[in-house]
Amino acid sequence: MSITRNDLEDLLEQKDSPCVSLYMPTHPAGPEIRQDPIRLKNLLKETEQQLTEQGIKSTDARIWLEPLSKLLEDEQFWRYQDQGLAMYVAKNWHRVFHLPLSLPELTMVESRFYLKPILPVFLYGGTFYLLALSQNHIRFFQGSQDGLQELHIPDIPRSMEEANQTAGGEQSLQWHTTAPHAGDQRAAMFHGQGGGDDEAKSRITKFFQQVANGLHEFLHDAQAPLYLTGVEYLIPIYKAVNTYPHIKEEGVTGNADEKSLHELHRQIWPVVKEDVDRGIEIAKANCKELLGMSKASNDLKTVALAAQEGKIDTLFVARG
Repeated sequence: MSITRNDLEDLLEQKDSPCVSLYMPTHPAGPEIRQDPIRLKNLLKETEQQLTEQGIKSTDARIWLEPLSKLLEDEQFWRYQDQGLAMYVAKNWHRVFHLPLSLPELTMVESRFYLKPILPVFLYGGTFYLLALSQNHIRFFQGSQDGLQELHIPDIPRSMEEANQTAGGEQSLQWHTTAPHAGDQRAAMFHGQGGGDDEAKSRITKFFQQVANGLHEFLHDAQAPLYLTGVEYLIPIYKAVNTYPHIKEEGVTGNADEKSLHELHRQIWPVVKEDVDRGIEIAKANCKELLGMSKASNDLKTVALAAQEGKIDTLFVARG
Protein backbone atom coordinates (compact mmCIF):
# COMPACT_ATOMS: atom_id res chain seq x y z
CA MET A 1 0.00 0.00 0.00
CA SER A 2 1.04 3.64 -0.50
CA ILE A 3 1.79 5.90 2.46
CA THR A 4 -0.40 8.72 3.77
CA ARG A 5 0.08 11.51 6.27
CA ASN A 6 -1.89 9.47 8.80
CA ASP A 7 0.60 6.64 8.31
CA LEU A 8 3.44 9.09 8.90
CA GLU A 9 1.84 10.20 12.16
CA ASP A 10 1.52 6.55 13.24
CA LEU A 11 5.21 6.01 12.52
CA LEU A 12 6.16 9.11 14.49
CA GLU A 13 4.11 7.93 17.48
CA GLN A 14 5.78 4.51 17.70
CA LYS A 15 8.13 4.51 20.69
CA ASP A 16 8.58 0.79 21.42
CA SER A 17 12.34 0.52 21.03
CA PRO A 18 14.00 -0.86 19.05
CA CYS A 19 12.33 0.48 15.91
CA VAL A 20 13.50 -1.15 12.69
CA SER A 21 13.43 0.81 9.41
CA LEU A 22 14.29 -0.92 6.13
CA TYR A 23 14.44 0.70 2.70
CA MET A 24 15.22 -0.70 -0.73
CA PRO A 25 14.65 0.10 -4.41
CA THR A 26 12.21 -2.13 -6.27
CA HIS A 27 11.30 -2.67 -9.91
CA PRO A 28 7.77 -2.78 -11.36
CA ALA A 29 8.98 -4.63 -14.47
CA GLY A 30 12.02 -6.21 -16.09
CA PRO A 31 14.53 -8.89 -15.08
CA GLU A 32 15.51 -6.90 -11.96
CA ILE A 33 12.26 -8.08 -10.32
CA ARG A 34 13.95 -11.40 -9.52
CA GLN A 35 16.73 -9.61 -7.64
CA ASP A 36 14.40 -7.71 -5.31
CA PRO A 37 13.62 -10.64 -2.93
CA ILE A 38 17.36 -11.36 -2.73
CA ARG A 39 18.00 -7.74 -1.83
CA LEU A 40 15.42 -7.95 0.98
CA LYS A 41 16.91 -11.22 2.23
CA ASN A 42 20.32 -9.57 2.56
CA LEU A 43 18.79 -6.58 4.32
CA LEU A 44 17.06 -8.86 6.82
CA LYS A 45 20.37 -10.59 7.61
CA GLU A 46 21.99 -7.22 8.21
CA THR A 47 19.05 -6.12 10.38
CA GLU A 48 19.22 -9.31 12.45
CA GLN A 49 22.89 -8.62 13.09
CA GLN A 50 22.11 -5.06 14.22
CA LEU A 51 19.43 -6.35 16.59
CA THR A 52 21.77 -8.91 18.16
CA GLU A 53 24.40 -6.20 18.60
CA GLN A 54 21.83 -4.35 20.69
CA GLY A 55 21.43 -7.33 23.01
CA ILE A 56 18.49 -9.12 21.40
CA LYS A 57 18.83 -12.90 21.05
CA SER A 58 19.19 -14.18 17.51
CA THR A 59 16.02 -16.30 17.82
CA ASP A 60 14.06 -13.31 19.11
CA ALA A 61 15.43 -11.14 16.30
CA ARG A 62 14.19 -13.63 13.70
CA ILE A 63 10.75 -13.69 15.34
CA TRP A 64 10.79 -9.88 15.34
CA LEU A 65 11.48 -9.82 11.60
CA GLU A 66 9.21 -12.73 10.68
CA PRO A 67 6.46 -10.56 9.06
CA LEU A 68 9.04 -9.32 6.55
CA SER A 69 10.68 -12.72 6.10
CA LYS A 70 7.34 -14.10 4.91
CA LEU A 71 7.42 -11.66 2.00
CA LEU A 72 10.44 -13.44 0.50
CA GLU A 73 8.25 -16.28 -0.79
CA ASP A 74 5.21 -14.16 -1.66
CA GLU A 75 5.24 -14.07 -5.48
CA GLN A 76 2.09 -11.95 -5.61
CA PHE A 77 3.74 -9.31 -3.42
CA TRP A 78 6.76 -8.96 -5.71
CA ARG A 79 4.65 -8.92 -8.85
CA TYR A 80 3.10 -5.55 -8.02
CA GLN A 81 5.87 -3.18 -6.99
CA ASP A 82 6.49 0.52 -7.41
CA GLN A 83 9.95 2.14 -7.35
CA GLY A 84 10.70 1.75 -3.66
CA LEU A 85 9.81 -0.29 -0.59
CA ALA A 86 9.70 1.10 2.96
CA MET A 87 9.26 -1.36 5.84
CA TYR A 88 8.94 -0.70 9.56
CA VAL A 89 8.96 -3.15 12.45
CA ALA A 90 8.41 -2.62 16.17
CA LYS A 91 7.25 -5.00 18.88
CA ASN A 92 4.09 -6.77 17.62
CA TRP A 93 3.74 -4.12 14.92
CA HIS A 94 4.85 -3.73 11.32
CA ARG A 95 4.00 -1.74 8.19
CA VAL A 96 5.05 -2.10 4.54
CA PHE A 97 4.65 0.67 1.96
CA HIS A 98 5.13 0.74 -1.83
CA LEU A 99 6.47 4.17 -2.77
CA PRO A 100 6.72 6.01 -6.11
CA LEU A 101 10.38 6.96 -5.61
CA SER A 102 13.60 4.98 -5.63
CA LEU A 103 14.90 4.45 -2.10
CA PRO A 104 18.40 3.69 -0.83
CA GLU A 105 19.22 0.16 0.24
CA LEU A 106 19.34 0.74 3.97
CA THR A 107 18.44 -0.71 7.36
CA MET A 108 18.40 1.20 10.65
CA VAL A 109 17.74 -0.01 14.20
CA GLU A 110 17.13 2.96 16.47
CA SER A 111 14.93 4.16 19.33
CA ARG A 112 12.60 5.77 16.73
CA PHE A 113 11.87 5.04 13.09
CA TYR A 114 14.26 6.63 10.58
CA LEU A 115 11.90 8.51 8.24
CA LYS A 116 14.09 10.89 6.26
CA PRO A 117 14.14 8.75 3.05
CA ILE A 118 10.34 8.96 2.66
CA LEU A 119 9.96 12.73 3.18
CA PRO A 120 10.09 13.50 -0.58
CA VAL A 121 6.85 11.51 -0.94
CA PHE A 122 5.05 14.15 1.10
CA LEU A 123 6.52 16.96 -0.94
CA TYR A 124 4.28 15.87 -3.82
CA GLY A 125 2.03 13.57 -1.84
CA GLY A 126 -0.28 16.16 -0.30
CA THR A 127 -3.97 16.22 -1.07
CA PHE A 128 -5.45 18.33 -3.83
CA TYR A 129 -8.95 18.62 -5.26
CA LEU A 130 -10.10 18.45 -8.86
CA LEU A 131 -13.49 19.66 -10.07
CA ALA A 132 -14.55 18.43 -13.52
CA LEU A 133 -16.95 20.99 -15.01
CA SER A 134 -19.69 19.97 -17.41
CA GLN A 135 -23.34 20.65 -18.09
CA ASN A 136 -24.00 16.92 -18.18
CA HIS A 137 -21.85 15.49 -15.40
CA ILE A 138 -20.21 17.40 -12.55
CA ARG A 139 -17.51 15.30 -10.87
CA PHE A 140 -15.39 16.11 -7.83
CA PHE A 141 -12.18 14.31 -6.86
CA GLN A 142 -9.66 14.18 -4.07
CA GLY A 143 -6.21 13.50 -5.47
CA SER A 144 -2.61 12.82 -4.61
CA GLN A 145 0.51 11.75 -6.46
CA ASP A 146 -0.90 8.21 -6.53
CA GLY A 147 -4.24 8.91 -8.19
CA LEU A 148 -7.77 10.29 -7.88
CA GLN A 149 -10.74 9.26 -5.77
CA GLU A 150 -14.19 10.51 -6.70
CA LEU A 151 -16.16 12.07 -3.86
CA HIS A 152 -19.96 12.29 -3.93
CA ILE A 153 -21.34 15.44 -2.31
CA PRO A 154 -25.12 15.37 -1.69
CA ASP A 155 -25.57 19.16 -1.87
CA ILE A 156 -24.08 19.49 -5.35
CA PRO A 157 -26.32 19.04 -8.42
CA ARG A 158 -24.71 16.52 -10.75
CA SER A 159 -26.00 18.05 -13.97
CA MET A 160 -27.80 21.06 -15.44
CA GLU A 161 -30.94 18.96 -15.72
CA GLU A 162 -30.81 18.09 -12.02
CA ALA A 163 -30.21 21.74 -11.13
CA ASN A 164 -33.20 22.83 -13.24
CA GLN A 165 -35.43 20.27 -11.54
CA THR A 166 -34.26 21.49 -8.15
CA ALA A 167 -34.96 25.08 -9.19
CA GLY A 168 -38.56 24.21 -10.12
CA GLY A 169 -38.51 23.09 -13.72
CA GLU A 170 -36.85 26.00 -15.52
CA GLN A 171 -36.46 25.53 -19.25
CA SER A 172 -33.76 23.03 -20.01
CA LEU A 173 -30.48 24.15 -21.47
CA GLN A 174 -28.79 22.04 -24.08
CA TRP A 175 -25.22 22.14 -25.24
CA HIS A 176 -23.11 20.58 -27.89
CA THR A 177 -19.57 20.97 -29.12
CA THR A 178 -18.42 21.83 -32.58
CA ALA A 179 -15.32 20.57 -34.30
CA PRO A 180 -12.10 22.12 -32.95
CA HIS A 181 -10.97 25.42 -34.49
CA ALA A 182 -7.46 25.42 -33.02
CA GLY A 183 -5.36 22.81 -31.26
CA ASP A 184 -7.37 20.26 -29.33
CA GLN A 185 -9.92 22.67 -27.86
CA ARG A 186 -13.55 22.29 -28.79
CA ALA A 187 -15.83 25.31 -28.96
CA ALA A 188 -18.89 25.13 -26.72
CA MET A 189 -22.31 26.02 -28.18
CA PHE A 190 -25.37 26.69 -26.04
CA HIS A 191 -28.98 26.89 -27.08
CA GLY A 192 -32.36 26.86 -25.39
CA GLN A 193 -35.85 28.12 -25.90
CA GLY A 194 -35.14 31.41 -24.08
CA GLY A 195 -32.76 32.61 -26.81
CA GLY A 196 -29.22 33.91 -26.87
CA ASP A 197 -25.80 33.10 -25.52
CA ASP A 198 -26.22 35.64 -22.71
CA GLU A 199 -29.19 33.76 -21.31
CA ALA A 200 -27.35 30.46 -21.71
CA LYS A 201 -24.38 31.86 -19.82
CA SER A 202 -26.71 33.14 -17.11
CA ARG A 203 -28.18 29.67 -16.64
CA ILE A 204 -24.73 28.11 -16.50
CA THR A 205 -23.73 30.72 -13.92
CA LYS A 206 -26.73 29.87 -11.72
CA PHE A 207 -25.91 26.18 -12.05
CA PHE A 208 -22.30 26.76 -11.05
CA GLN A 209 -23.41 28.91 -8.12
CA GLN A 210 -25.25 25.88 -6.74
CA VAL A 211 -22.14 23.76 -7.27
CA ALA A 212 -19.86 26.34 -5.66
CA ASN A 213 -22.17 26.76 -2.66
CA GLY A 214 -22.36 23.02 -2.05
CA LEU A 215 -18.61 22.66 -2.48
CA HIS A 216 -17.96 25.52 -0.07
CA GLU A 217 -20.08 23.82 2.61
CA PHE A 218 -18.39 20.48 2.02
CA LEU A 219 -14.81 21.78 2.06
CA HIS A 220 -15.51 24.14 4.98
CA ASP A 221 -12.06 24.94 6.42
CA ALA A 222 -10.01 22.74 4.04
CA GLN A 223 -6.77 24.22 2.72
CA ALA A 224 -5.87 21.87 -0.13
CA PRO A 225 -5.64 23.48 -3.58
CA LEU A 226 -8.56 23.12 -5.99
CA TYR A 227 -7.91 22.67 -9.72
CA LEU A 228 -10.49 22.83 -12.50
CA THR A 229 -10.89 20.83 -15.68
CA GLY A 230 -13.49 21.30 -18.40
CA VAL A 231 -14.10 22.96 -21.74
CA GLU A 232 -12.43 26.36 -21.87
CA TYR A 233 -15.69 28.33 -21.93
CA LEU A 234 -16.85 26.95 -18.56
CA ILE A 235 -13.76 27.56 -16.43
CA PRO A 236 -13.98 31.39 -16.13
CA ILE A 237 -17.72 31.15 -15.48
CA TYR A 238 -17.09 28.89 -12.50
CA LYS A 239 -14.21 31.00 -11.21
CA ALA A 240 -16.50 34.04 -11.19
CA VAL A 241 -18.84 32.38 -8.66
CA ASN A 242 -16.27 30.36 -6.72
CA THR A 243 -16.05 30.99 -2.96
CA TYR A 244 -13.36 28.45 -2.05
CA PRO A 245 -10.25 30.52 -1.26
CA HIS A 246 -7.66 27.98 -2.44
CA ILE A 247 -8.73 27.63 -6.08
CA LYS A 248 -5.78 27.59 -8.50
CA GLU A 249 -5.38 29.55 -11.69
CA GLU A 250 -3.86 26.51 -13.41
CA GLY A 251 -6.01 23.65 -14.70
CA VAL A 252 -6.69 21.41 -17.69
CA THR A 253 -9.00 22.40 -20.55
CA GLY A 254 -10.98 19.90 -22.60
CA ASN A 255 -14.17 17.87 -22.36
CA ALA A 256 -13.88 15.85 -19.14
CA ASP A 257 -17.15 13.91 -19.50
CA GLU A 258 -15.68 10.74 -20.96
CA LYS A 259 -12.28 10.76 -19.26
CA SER A 260 -11.39 7.98 -16.84
CA LEU A 261 -9.84 8.52 -13.42
CA HIS A 262 -6.50 7.46 -14.85
CA GLU A 263 -6.70 9.89 -17.77
CA LEU A 264 -7.79 12.80 -15.57
CA HIS A 265 -4.93 12.13 -13.15
CA ARG A 266 -2.43 11.77 -16.00
CA GLN A 267 -3.42 15.22 -17.26
CA ILE A 268 -3.69 17.11 -13.96
CA TRP A 269 -0.66 15.70 -12.13
CA PRO A 270 1.98 17.59 -14.20
CA VAL A 271 0.04 20.80 -13.45
CA VAL A 272 0.01 20.05 -9.71
CA LYS A 273 3.70 19.11 -9.68
CA GLU A 274 4.70 22.26 -11.56
CA ASP A 275 2.69 24.31 -9.07
CA VAL A 276 4.44 22.62 -6.12
CA ASP A 277 7.87 23.07 -7.74
CA ARG A 278 7.15 26.77 -8.24
CA GLY A 279 6.24 27.08 -4.56
CA ILE A 280 9.49 25.37 -3.58
CA GLU A 281 11.56 27.80 -5.65
CA ILE A 282 9.76 30.75 -4.08
CA ALA A 283 10.36 29.30 -0.61
CA LYS A 284 14.06 28.82 -1.41
CA ALA A 285 14.38 32.42 -2.54
CA ASN A 286 12.61 33.65 0.59
CA CYS A 287 14.86 31.51 2.79
CA LYS A 288 17.98 32.89 1.14
CA GLU A 289 16.75 36.44 1.69
CA LEU A 290 15.81 35.76 5.33
CA LEU A 291 19.20 34.17 6.03
CA GLY A 292 20.77 37.47 5.06
CA MET A 293 18.47 39.23 7.52
CA SER A 294 19.15 36.74 10.36
CA LYS A 295 15.49 35.66 10.23
CA ALA A 296 16.33 32.10 9.16
CA SER A 297 18.89 29.58 10.37
CA ASN A 298 20.79 26.52 9.19
CA ASP A 299 22.13 25.79 12.68
CA LEU A 300 20.71 22.44 13.83
CA LYS A 301 20.36 23.43 17.51
CA THR A 302 18.59 26.67 16.61
CA VAL A 303 16.25 24.82 14.24
CA ALA A 304 15.48 22.13 16.85
CA LEU A 305 14.64 24.76 19.47
CA ALA A 306 12.42 26.63 17.02
CA ALA A 307 10.61 23.37 16.19
CA GLN A 308 9.92 22.72 19.88
CA GLU A 309 8.50 26.23 20.22
CA GLY A 310 6.38 25.92 17.07
CA LYS A 311 8.20 28.76 15.33
CA ILE A 312 9.05 27.07 12.01
CA ASP A 313 7.26 28.29 8.90
CA THR A 314 9.23 26.28 6.29
CA LEU A 315 11.77 23.52 6.86
CA PHE A 316 14.29 22.37 4.24
CA VAL A 317 15.81 18.90 4.64
CA ALA A 318 18.87 17.72 2.70
CA ARG A 319 18.42 14.70 0.46
CA GLY A 320 20.08 11.42 1.39
